Amino acid sequence: IGVRLVGSEMCIRDRGTAYTKLSLRDSAQMYFKTAEKAIQGIQDYDLETGLWMNQGILYVHLSEYEKARAEFEKVLESALEVKNNEDISRCYNNIAVCNGYLGDYEGALKMHMKSSEMAKDLEDPISLAKSYNNMGLIYFDLDDYEKSEEYLLKSLEIKKEQGAEVSVVGSYLNLGNVFRKLGVNNKDSITLNKAKKYY
Repeated sequence: IGVRLVGSEMCIRDRGTAYTKLSLRDSAQMYFKTAEKAIQGIQDYDLETGLWMNQGILYVHLSEYEKARAEFEKVLESALEVKNNEDISRCYNNIAVCNGYLGDYEGALKMHMKSSEMAKDLEDPISLAKSYNNMGLIYFDLDDYEKSEEYLLKSLEIKKEQGAEVSVVGSYLNLGNVFRKLGVNNKDSITLNKAKKYY
């Protein structure tokens, strides 16, 4: 697939992205639909996959997870074709999140595992931490608290190494919930006190 810079179509798509971030979802959908019509017949990997990825994110915001997964799967197909490993890893993660929301925990874990392996190969610690965190949350939902603790701790360690102080709060709170379920009250108190430091 050749790469072309297409100005007006990209601007329309980017307006849709901006409206998604502003939670103006009707406007976002309108611009994405307009961009989709505008790029028909244009073979531009970045433009097409960027549109599909952003539409998928919008559908996640709208809690329309099957539609979101379908958009991410389109990106994945194109990314596999051109061997864009960053996008492949991102798609695995996004599809995993959709699977989790849809109650397909086995499918979610499988995709998160693929994403985490690619993140290791790409030396992308932030993506790896996200995958581990999400796996920890899935194991929590499955009542496997020891596995949940294992992956949440892996995620926390990476976040601390990267200086990601804001996201460390979520890790401590998640671990606090795990320890509460395991009945380890002293560890629960310690993790919650650590979380308070970052507020």
